[in-house]
Amino acid sequence: MDLKRPLIDTPFSTWVYQYGLLGLGDVTLLDTVSVIVEGTLANVINVTVFHGGYMNWSMTGHTSNLNGGEFTFPGTAQIKADSQIHALSGLHAPGTPYRLTCGGLEVFGGGLLD
Repeated sequence: MDLKRPLIDTPFSTWVYQYGLLGLGDVTLLDTVSVIVEGTLANVINVTVFHGGYMNWSMTGHTSNLNGGEFTFPGTAQIKADSQIHALSGLHAPGTPYRLTCGGLEVFGGGLLD
């Protein structure tokens, strides 16, 4: 599903399965919703996760034109209080590194990048 637009305040939680695609806005807001990425996340330049929202990544997940476990946000990634971006590991990806590339990264008090 490609919802490409300049700004999207994502109104629903989403699970992007392996080989699936979720295209969001250039500016994407995840307010109290979750996005679980096992497939492709597209179009996102700036992302803000807040009010308990979260994004979980798996080793098969990635942003457009990258390999599994690689995520790029050319603008800024913000994680605000009570919110998180979590790279799944353990049994699914023991010892495998993820790669996050972004123009800026802001983790506010109470936010978590794990």
